[in-house]
Amino acid sequence: MKVPVRALSLITVLTLVSLAYGVPVRNISSVPTAHAASTVDALKQKQLDLLKQAQQAQQQADAKKSLADRATDKIAQVAGQIGVLKESIDSTRGQLSDTQTQINEKNQEVDALEAQMRTVKDQQNALVRALYIYWVGHPDDLNLFSSQSISKKQQDQQELQVLKKSLDSVNDKYLASKKQVEGVRNQLVKKSQDLNDQQNAQQEQQVSLADIQDQQAQLRDNATAAEAALEAKAKAARIQEQQIENQISAALSAAIKKASIGGAINGPGVGGRVHRGDIIGHEGSTGNSTGPHVHFEVRLNDQPVNPQPYVNKGTLSWPISSFIITQGFGWTGYAKSGAYGGSMHTGIDLAGPYGEAVHAPADGRVILNAWYGGYGNAWAMQLDNGLVVLCGHLTGK
Repeated sequence: MKVPVRALSLITVLTLVSLAYGVPVRNISSVPTAHAASTVDALKQKQLDLLKQAQQAQQQADAKKSLADRATDKIAQVAGQIGVLKESIDSTRGQLSDTQTQINEKNQEVDALEAQMRTVKDQQNALVRALYIYWVGHPDDLNLFSSQSISKKQQDQQELQVLKKSLDSVNDKYLASKKQVEGVRNQLVKKSQDLNDQQNAQQEQQVSLADIQDQQAQLRDNATAAEAALEAKAKAARIQEQQIENQISAALSAAIKKASIGGAINGPGVGGRVHRGDIIGHEGSTGNSTGPHVHFEVRLNDQPVNPQPYVNKGTLSWPISSFIITQGFGWTGYAKSGAYGGSMHTGIDLAGPYGEAVHAPADGRVILNAWYGGYGNAWAMQLDNGLVVLCGHLTGK
C-alpha cells in the first residue's frame, strides 16, 4: 500500500478528517479545540509549503547533478580526443624529424656531387689550357720545321679531344645526379613544410580542446557546488517540515488530553458497535493503491504495530477470507526503495478478488468510515481495550 510520505497518528488524521468535513464532534479523545484546529491548519499549510520547497530544491539539485554528469562525460570525451591528438602530434613530430634527416642526407649528397663537379671542372680547365698551349706551341706553319711527325701531332690532338669528351660526360652525369638529388630534396622540403603546418594546426586544436576541457571542468564544478547547495536547502526544508510535524502532533496531543472519551468522527455507522465477522465494506483499489487489496493496520497508543501477533493470539481475525499477503509490516523492500518517503510500511497488504467482502476483525466501536488520504476509502474501529484497527483501499460501498 502506498500512503502519504509521513503518516500522522491515526487519531491525528481522524481529527483532520473531522475538521475537513466540518462535522461537529463531541466526547472523543481525538477532538482538538478550536484554537488547536486553527493552529494545526496554519502548521499544515506551512508544512505543505516546506514540502514543496524541498521537492523543488531536490528537482533543481537533480538537474544540476545531471548537468555535472554531462560535463564529466564531456571532459572524459575531450580527454580522449586530446590523447589521440597528442599521439598524432608525436607522430607528426617524428615524421618531421625523419624528413629533416633525409633532407640533411640529400644536402650532403648535393655537396659531394658539387665537390666532384668542381674537380671535373678543374680537370676540364687544365685540359683546355693544355690544348691552348699545345696549339700555340705547335702552329700549323711550324709543322714543316718540327721534328714531330704530323701523325704524332694528330694522335696527341685526338687523345686530348677524347679526354675532354670523357670529362664532359662525367660532368654531365654529375649534373644529372645533382638535379635528381635536388628534386628529391625539394620534395622533402615541401613535405617538411606540410608536416610543420600540420603540426601547428594540431597544436592549435590541442589548445582549443584544452580550453573546452577547462570550460567543462568549470561547468562541472559550478554545477556540483550548486547541487550541494540545493541538496542542503532541500534537507533543511525537510528538517523544518519534520519539526512542524512534531509541532502538529504536540498540538493535537495537548488538545486530546483535554477531551473526553467516547465520540467518533464521520461516515455511515460511525459511533455504533460492530461484531467480529460483520461486513464493513468491500476490497477495492482506492487512494494510493497499486492494485486491489486491503491494507490491514493496527495501532497501539497511536503507533502502528504488526497485526500478525494479534491474529495469532486470536485477538483479531483476518478481515478477508481469501487472500495472499503481498507486503508485510515494517521495513519491506518496497519501503526501503523510498516508496513511503523514508517511512516503513505500517500494516499488512492482503490481496484477494476485487469486491470481496471485508469483515470486522473484532468487536468494537466504529470510529471512521470515510476517505482517509492515501488509504482511500477507509474504515476504522476501536476495540474496548483501546486497540485501533484500520482497513484501507475499500470500494466505498
